[in-house]
Amino acid sequence: MDHFLPVVDIRRPNSFFQLAIEATSITDPYVPERMFAAAYGATLAIWSDINAVEMRESLPHVARDIYSNMFAPDAANPTRHALYQQYCLGIIAIARILDSTCLTDDEAAHLLPPFNHLPNPFENMPQFDPLLIKQARDEAVRMDFGNYTVGRLIPGRRNYDDGNKEYQQILQAIVSRMLILGYTPEHFEPVDRKMYSGSRMGDDKDKVDRYGKKYSWIAYFEMWGVRFAQGLLDDRHNARPSDADIDPTFPPEADNINLPLPDLFSNQPIDARDWIVKGPKPDYYNILEIEEIDGFQGQWVLLDGFIEHNAPRDDRQVFTFLRGLFVETQEVENLCNLFKNMEYPGNSAIPETPSYHYTYAGEMPFTSIPGSHSLEDEETDHYEYTVSADMWSDNGIPVDITMQNYSWESYHSVMNQSGNSYLPSKQLCKELELRYRANTWDLQDVVGTASLYRKVGEYGSENSGFISYLRRDLLDRYLLESGKTLVWLIWGERGFHYRAGNTDKLHEYYAKHQHIHKSAYIYVSASDS
Repeated sequence: MDHFLPVVDIRRPNSFFQLAIEATSITDPYVPERMFAAAYGATLAIWSDINAVEMRESLPHVARDIYSNMFAPDAANPTRHALYQQYCLGIIAIARILDSTCLTDDEAAHLLPPFNHLPNPFENMPQFDPLLIKQARDEAVRMDFGNYTVGRLIPGRRNYDDGNKEYQQILQAIVSRMLILGYTPEHFEPVDRKMYSGSRMGDDKDKVDRYGKKYSWIAYFEMWGVRFAQGLLDDRHNARPSDADIDPTFPPEADNINLPLPDLFSNQPIDARDWIVKGPKPDYYNILEIEEIDGFQGQWVLLDGFIEHNAPRDDRQVFTFLRGLFVETQEVENLCNLFKNMEYPGNSAIPETPSYHYTYAGEMPFTSIPGSHSLEDEETDHYEYTVSADMWSDNGIPVDITMQNYSWESYHSVMNQSGNSYLPSKQLCKELELRYRANTWDLQDVVGTASLYRKVGEYGSENSGFISYLRRDLLDRYLLESGKTLVWLIWGERGFHYRAGNTDKLHEYYAKHQHIHKSAYIYVSASDS
């Protein structure tokens, strides 16, 4: 059902948006929350496509309807549900990109926390019989949810500290809210005990959530929304809880590509010591710039990649990081010399690509989550990266990372299994106006396909990994405007598959870094060649 709704939304967005607006009056918050998850996912997927005329024309009107129904001071169906509210705010934010006049400045002010003009569902609740509260809590709230999940709402609370006064008050408020929403132990307990529920998040597509669990999550997300807006959560948390169960853009598995990769094992040493010390240095120069990929013409320049080679008949192995970095032009020579003299380029000597665990795929090109007024706690777009031989020193050469990593964790849902995918950095997306589109990891610009992300082989096969390319005209434009140069720092190790049993005897060679291979290349733009 969840995966089907965005398909309907993309094909007939105006009709689906109206259904979603009508769903705001349904008293079970789960229904409109799922409807707006689908609506937001579809919006992220096609809002920037100039051919999606119906979607683009509908969004400003939908934004007004959402505002009137949910955020205006006299809104008929307001919500404090963290996920539901964020889906709606995201749709409005994107609509305002298309038409900044769809809401007035005064109206837009109502989209900001602390949302004091909206009712708090945990205020003025009826006083339930303490025995009913206990019965509902014991039946609906299982240990992990009660201790870990609810516990995240209270800054500084230790796990299993049930005596924490604030925790006790919040847990009682959540259970009371469940009762208001319609949960009663006597009605739902017999049914719940027959259900196979399992974890709310996971890879079991056949599970059905208990009613007690469903009501628990609704009240929890409402409490999260209230406490976040009031600034009562731990500083590590933000508007989107880590308990978000699904990425509504449903990103696909990346396409595979066959690259002209070097043969590193034929006519090479078999002896373990000789392989480590005298083995080959891979040459990837021919894949740094490619004229055509999968039928896409236009000259493509590699931004980043990782390739692992496994010998077909023994345990020899080579892996390589192909790191593209932007550096001030006057620092290019210094960077290359630093890299050349670096004994071991690992352990973050070359900064790692920033990862985003709770950002949806369609949100990745944005500098921050649309409609959100706090950056994801992993937001590192303004962090100053340096390449340094000593990670603890302040000395180093400043660089810009070319990529960002979509790190959505697969345990959240069986429907989202495409984590650990790579896209151009937020800075590149911003400056080049790159956008996400449905069912592909290839970002788009006004001309067409702007970047390519591909998997190489299968994990554990003879060749595996990933590569990411940017269209050359876009790269050249960015370098010209930024005054920077693209430098590839390519390094890796010769070694053996983990199943090999002879690596302990080779420690002295590893300790002296004799297994490391390195090379550096400087990109030359079309105007400079």
